[in-house]
Amino acid sequence: MTNSTIRYEPCVVSFIDVLGFRSLLGTRSAADIYGLLRQLEQFTRPDEETPARSMDEVRLQSRVFAFAMSDAIVRVRAYDTQYHDGAFFYEVYDLLHAQVGLIENGVIIRAGVAVGDAFNSIISACSVIISRR
Repeated sequence: MTNSTIRYEPCVVSFIDVLGFRSLLGTRSAADIYGLLRQLEQFTRPDEETPARSMDEVRLQSRVFAFAMSDAIVRVRAYDTQYHDGAFFYEVYDLLHAQVGLIENGVIIRAGVAVGDAFNSIISACSVIISRR
């Protein structure tokens, strides 16, 4: 990736983590913690998409990228697309589904959602850069 291909784009960025995770580490078994983290990842993972057949299809609607590290997940959804599908609404909707899926196991998540310019790369988990503009 060259400097000329790195640019900010309008995105919805969500940061999600488990409330009381440190307490869970002291009260639940390693297998329980692993299961909860797998559920969190599953509930916040983007839906599988079919590959684009042409460049016109690449930016038809918003697409989510998710990066997981321990009990924290960062989701990035670019919304400058040909079809304005309500990216912010769908991000909040996805977060609601994640909470509903985890609540039966006694797990509560919190999330911060920001809308603005960001650089998004699927190369590494530390690749979301939010512009301060």
